[in-house]
Amino acid sequence: MRTSARMLLGDHEWAHGRWLLRLDVPDEMTLATSYAVWNEYLGYATGFQDQPERMDWSGRKTWEFDEIQVCVPELRREWVVGARPYPPEADIVARIEADPLLRERYSPMREGRWRRSVRERLRR
Repeated sequence: MRTSARMLLGDHEWAHGRWLLRLDVPDEMTLATSYAVWNEYLGYATGFQDQPERMDWSGRKTWEFDEIQVCVPELRREWVVGARPYPPEADIVARIEADPLLRERYSPMREGRWRRSVRERLRR
């Protein structure tokens, strides 16, 4: 999970704070997809690629290094069973603290903000 987060998130996203959620999602509300096919379709949907025009929802791996991922098309409050701050690693913190624009946004887990319970936050 840490490797995926490092690959997918930029320093600006880490600077704003990230949370790791534990979910209990009913099986019928999930979609298994090929990670490779999903990313190709996202490229098309965001205008960076000319194809594929349709998403392949078969959930099959397309090549030896592909992985199956589970997508949740919506997030419901009752599915959240836990959450915790997910801080960046030391090298990312160093880059954030060296960048004047990011540094002003970054506060290591902002103690006061993070102490409320998950349920209390979701009631808002």
